[in-house]
Amino acid sequence: MNPTDKQETQETGAGRLAGVDRAMGDGPWLVRLAPLLLWVGCMFVVGLARDFDARTLPYLYAAQCLVTVGMLWRYRKLLSEMTVWFHWSVIPSAVFLTGAWIWLGWWVGGELPVRWEALMGGELLGALDGEAELHYFETMRGEYPGTYSVGIGLRLLGMAMIVPFIEEVFNRSLCLRAMHSMKKTGVAVLQVVDELPLIGEWLMDKPMVKRAAQQPPMFTRQFNETALGAVSVFGVAASTFIFMLNHIPRDWMGCIACGVLWCLMVKWTNREGRGRKLGLGPVIWSHGLTNALLWGYTLYSGDWQFL
Repeated sequence: MNPTDKQETQETGAGRLAGVDRAMGDGPWLVRLAPLLLWVGCMFVVGLARDFDARTLPYLYAAQCLVTVGMLWRYRKLLSEMTVWFHWSVIPSAVFLTGAWIWLGWWVGGELPVRWEALMGGELLGALDGEAELHYFETMRGEYPGTYSVGIGLRLLGMAMIVPFIEEVFNRSLCLRAMHSMKKTGVAVLQVVDELPLIGEWLMDKPMVKRAAQQPPMFTRQFNETALGAVSVFGVAASTFIFMLNHIPRDWMGCIACGVLWCLMVKWTNREGRGRKLGLGPVIWSHGLTNALLWGYTLYSGDWQFL
């Protein structure tokens, strides 16, 4: 490649990145949704590669962590609520939610009687007889011990120090605020439906859809009008429901417990008159510590369903 072609390539790359930067700054949605989509997309690729050759896991998972952290860092100034402030409620909330997540998971899975009886006898059960095939980390530990050690350590890093930032920025900031009012959220849904191919064309003549289309984008308007810490019953329910969709059905009850409590933490640590408002810092800490405790429980007990 000659110097001229190299310069043109660099300029093209810089121009595309500038376009992405402008898109990120145009509204509250993309910059808070993109890190989650990036993480999920990378997780899908990592899973496919891991199933093909387990030894790829540490390298690809490390790359997944790096690119996601890079995105969060690049756009940190657009995410003013993404803080690292600590609050005393982090520790009790994380301990409670770890216990609730495990207990509710056992209950949903029909395992609670057996596991509770063993626990009262001073024993933590690992995998129960008749459970599904081994977790991939269990298989990896037997076949590639070195890969397992690095991979399980990186999993802790992702669970405790990256996922909480991604999910809290999306769920407890974007969704909680952009869906503050049930009525306005209904209008916003109609606006989205109106933009859909075929369905929008079929509904565009309906009076309700016409009225919705004439209003400014309601999801964005609600987000801009709703301060962090202004919590409504509908906002808690809607954001928690979306949080549930990111998890498997066995964990949905645990998601409800976490979603409700973390929404209340956002309200409590950002309330008017408390002095310094702490942003998402406390719930990020609580989320991270909860995930770290679940990681520790899994390794200690051998109950791999929670990793």
